[in-house]
Amino acid sequence: MSLQHTGRRLKFLTTQKQFPMNQSIVVSIDNIPYSLTREEASQSMLLSEMTNEGGDEIIPIPSIVTRESWLKIYEFLKHHATHPAKTIHKPIKTRLCTDYISEWDEKWMRSLGSIDLLASVANAADYLGIKHLNEIWACFVSIELKNRS
Repeated sequence: MSLQHTGRRLKFLTTQKQFPMNQSIVVSIDNIPYSLTREEASQSMLLSEMTNEGGDEIIPIPSIVTRESWLKIYEFLKHHATHPAKTIHKPIKTRLCTDYISEWDEKWMRSLGSIDLLASVANAADYLGIKHLNEIWACFVSIELKNRS
């Protein structure tokens, strides 16, 4: 596989293999390609808008999205394509995350570990327009702050 920069997008050049019709190829800041189905990409307003019908172009991830945050977001998009996020009812009254988000989401949020990665994922999710990730993040942080007071 080789990549050629052509303006805002990168062209995927190969003579052996074409993209599956329902797949998009997203290229991270370090030029590693990741395959997303339309359902997975549709969770992001930005990726959804950039997805084309023919499937012969790839989508570069903007440099604001770090490699580490993209890997976590990629995992999130893959999971939530088949496991829709719970609706978060507000206001947040209890101190248990799983009253509002799934157990998988809570474990995923805790796997971010550092405040730097948590902030990086939140910024990337906001930039990519992943509404339910922003809602899960806000709920998780709100409950964590309540539990510390």
